[in-house]
Amino acid sequence: MKTLRNLSALLAIFVLANPVISCKSNSEILKSATTIQKYEVIIDNRTQEEFDAGHIKGAILIPYTEIEQKIAEAVPDKSTSIGVYCRSGRRSGIARNAMLKLGYKNVVNIGGMEEAAKKVGLPIVK
Repeated sequence: MKTLRNLSALLAIFVLANPVISCKSNSEILKSATTIQKYEVIIDNRTQEEFDAGHIKGAILIPYTEIEQKIAEAVPDKSTSIGVYCRSGRRSGIARNAMLKLGYKNVVNIGGMEEAAKKVGLPIVK
């Protein structure tokens, strides 16, 4: 009898806890879906070949090795919000640091292309 009561109590705890776990999972999914980051300009810091193979829709190509020479023409307003990305986040990190040294105020390294596309909520196109 005592065993049956213990089993019933365990079953009740499991059944009552299950909706709470499901709700938490759903709220976490909803939260991650609504945290899309917006930038006025998105810059791809990879090579021309990598860009041609696929890039975030609307991104402009400025390879990280050319950022210091080309950024002023591409983005003259240094207060513009800019997201930079590459394949893994390394080159875009270098580009971000170069842009900060040039006086750009709002530059974010949004990582590798697939991660960045999710963050900004835009598709990858060819």
